[in-house]
Amino acid sequence: MTFQFQDGYYFMLSMNKNAPEPAEPRLSVATVHEFGRCTFDRKSQSEHCDVAVTDDAGATNKGFIDIRYSTENTALKMSIKATITGGPNSGKTESFERFPVKCPDNIVHELMTPTKQ
Repeated sequence: MTFQFQDGYYFMLSMNKNAPEPAEPRLSVATVHEFGRCTFDRKSQSEHCDVAVTDDAGATNKGFIDIRYSTENTALKMSIKATITGGPNSGKTESFERFPVKCPDNIVHELMTPTKQ
């Protein structure tokens, strides 16, 4: 789950499901998986994000992500290039594409509320 603020700062929480038990939340303790700041250039329809990502073992990699937005067959397309500049994976790059969609509110609500008995 990502929280993005108006000034471009954001953080991403990583959550794992627990086995449902009465009166217990269905999610374990959330941890900050990624944080950073993004700036959007309306003219070029691109975004630059300075980020820090912590993996499951606790190692943190720092770097940046450049995203170019376009459409393909009327769907929003993100062309993404990530570059790691610091940490155990320093020097690595990765390019990929995503077609983002909105997560339905009922799914978020279901994940965030305790199990009903």
